[in-house]
Amino acid sequence: MYGDGGPLQCFGQSTKLLELISAEKSGKANLVFISDALREQIGLDQAIATVRGGKKIKDWVFHDLRRTARSLMSRCTNADTAERVLGHAIPGIRGFYDHHDYAQQKREALIGLANMVQGIVNPRPANVVKLEKHLAS
Repeated sequence: MYGDGGPLQCFGQSTKLLELISAEKSGKANLVFISDALREQIGLDQAIATVRGGKKIKDWVFHDLRRTARSLMSRCTNADTAERVLGHAIPGIRGFYDHHDYAQQKREALIGLANMVQGIVNPRPANVVKLEKHLAS
């Protein structure tokens, strides 16, 4: 998902996230997660405190979310794609000559990330297991 001053673009199955962000942004600048200084403007601290029953997280910074997203993406995509999702340039000769947009790969990585976050936020009951585990045995 990118917000570069124009309309938000959303990859994959993140339409719910886009709806939440759009609702949060109503009447505010067309920027989302710009910097730590604007964290209060988008209400992220408040949202976290609400989810945690009124308890805020002490001494956290926005970069913690990027670091967590990058670490989770290591489980579902390759390193170059994860770096591109975060907007990092690929160094060296590959980065200089390769101008492909990698939209499909980034979409798949973000879908994988969304699925992992969904599993963390809404875990399956302990008595539900993935069928793939049993088929592989």
